[in-house]
Amino acid sequence: MEYVVNLGFYYRFGRKFPKLPKAPEAPPAPEKTKTEAKAAAAAVPVSTAGVSVPAVPPQVSTAAPAAAKAAAAGDLLKMLKSKGWKERREAAFKLGRLKYAAAVGPLTKLLGDENDGVRGVSALALGRIGDVRALLPLMLALSDDSDYVRASAASSLGQLKDKRALRDLEEAAKEKSKKVRKAAEEAIKQINAPPREKK
Repeated sequence: MEYVVNLGFYYRFGRKFPKLPKAPEAPPAPEKTKTEAKAAAAAVPVSTAGVSVPAVPPQVSTAAPAAAKAAAAGDLLKMLKSKGWKERREAAFKLGRLKYAAAVGPLTKLLGDENDGVRGVSALALGRIGDVRALLPLMLALSDDSDYVRASAASSLGQLKDKRALRDLEEAAKEKSKKVRKAAEEAIKQINAPPREKK
């Protein structure tokens, strides 16, 4: 029902101002469910001023370390051609530590170096790199004149874990040199060992 009231008329004739009916009260809002309450709370923006918020860890790029490794390996590959056997031996050792696969070819060539120290360290480096391309060169190195080189080759064949080397290692395990026998026996154990189960 609508009321149109002339205030001047009621004031002049002393009539009382009629009481307008009260507007109906709005029904109480239904209680929010827990799910709705959580959603509403999540929608409210929260200021983080003065609050320590854990930072999202940045994505680490592997490009920089890979580039640095390649640069270092490039210098070492040049050192392999040095006239000094100590430099060649040092370069072979460091390339093995880097596990630089591109060095397999140059290190294989050093298995024929005139210095047995260079040949031995090159054999060990090939084992650390673990590339199957070194399998045959290492098997041939088991007949090197130096027992140090033969022992190094046997040790590296164990790291490759390729069963094709077992026959040659079994022959090496019969050698007079204790150093070579021990390395060959250990390599045979490594190759025959069952693979580790992934946890």
